Amino acid sequence: SINPMPEFTSLGQSRDLVDDDFDEFRQQHDKVYEDDSEHRRRKHIFRHNVRYIRPMNRRSLPYKLEPNHFADLTDDEFKSYKGHLMTKAKTKNKKKEHKKRMHAKIKHSKRMFEVPDQLDWRNNGAVNPAKGQGTCGSCWAFATAGAVKAAHFIQKGELLNLAEQQLLDCTWSTPGVYHGNNGCLGGWTWKAFSWVKKFGLATTKSYGHYRGQEGFCKTSNLTVGARITSYRRVKRFNPIALKKALSYHGPATISINANPKSLKFYSDGIMSDKHC
Repeated sequence: SINPMPEFTSLGQSRDLVDDDFDEFRQQHDKVYEDDSEHRRRKHIFRHNVRYIRPMNRRSLPYKLEPNHFADLTDDEFKSYKGHLMTKAKTKNKKKEHKKRMHAKIKHSKRMFEVPDQLDWRNNGAVNPAKGQGTCGSCWAFATAGAVKAAHFIQKGELLNLAEQQLLDCTWSTPGVYHGNNGCLGGWTWKAFSWVKKFGLATTKSYGHYRGQEGFCKTSNLTVGARITSYRRVKRFNPIALKKALSYHGPATISINANPKSLKFYSDGIMSDKHC
């Protein structure tokens, strides 16, 4: 359990420290509020979030938290920023061909090697620095683009910047590409992979940088940076299968529950939260 009591002792000193932290937070994240009332409200929210973070960091957890640009938001406001995945009702009519491919056994290449005990594709140059999705529920687009660019790097030795914005703009209902995604309201990586398999994924330079909102799908004067020939779902609850897939094919995409407050302020370490 979390013991917040140390945050309430020496209250005057604690308030002074929080005031200083809040001023630093506003400067770091360029926070501007409409009036004094809004300023007081946001500082109050910030104080309560800090009182959650500090006790959590005193526990022997494998991860650390810290105030970030969400620290002046309530939990409900934070949830509205993430968007949501579509309900099962919208995806239950998957085509049999797609379903068969998704659950087919992963075929590993002939260059199989012993699976290492540790592997971090970031250290091998296959992963770009982390990016921010802003106030758009586009995590699925970033995950898809990240996996595709990593696979391309492993095959070609070239780490490209691929256009997450193209996935946001173009993977809606497309003839012959199943049901499409819902832009900033959420989506699924398998639908995005299906689209990339058919059309390829453009470079950021040719398509444009991520804007954090949906736009019109550009179809001309594009440079396709990477293509994929197939995609598979790794067998659930099978760490051996996942280790093999990561070792032989590169980074995978996962879907988790992003509502836990610990994820809101995650900073470093291995996230371990039963609610994920």
